[in-house]
Amino acid sequence: MTGRSANGKWVRVELEPGLPGFVPAAAVAAGNGPPGAFARRWQSTPPALALAATATRATTDHIELAGTATDDTQVDDVYVTVSNAGAKIDRRKVMYLSNRGGKSPGRLDFKAAIPLWPGSNRVTIYARESDKVKASQALWIYRAP
Repeated sequence: MTGRSANGKWVRVELEPGLPGFVPAAAVAAGNGPPGAFARRWQSTPPALALAATATRATTDHIELAGTATDDTQVDDVYVTVSNAGAKIDRRKVMYLSNRGGKSPGRLDFKAAIPLWPGSNRVTIYARESDKVKASQALWIYRAP
């Protein structure tokens, strides 16, 4: 830990170069000794996406996409978009699944047939914890003409 600045009840400390953290002011003392022990706690983390194995080439007009979105607090929903410049498709939403009111708020399994157009298709999977916190993962899938 290097450097610090105080702001009310919290002190900003530099955990690593470019990585600030905040600790209670009562837990910090002036000195030049080694830093004390601390546990990192993130304010907000996006959901994690785990996808089943998916082929990157297809001869059919769709692929089966399956996966799981998990989060320590809530997975609100999962949706998928497809873009294909050759077919003039730009981020077309092709799947949506809500988890609001679901049995497992922190987990959402999904499976869907995703349409493909001839050429390169960018398939992007989004998992949202909230309107401001989301994760995404993109796949490029080539469909033969």
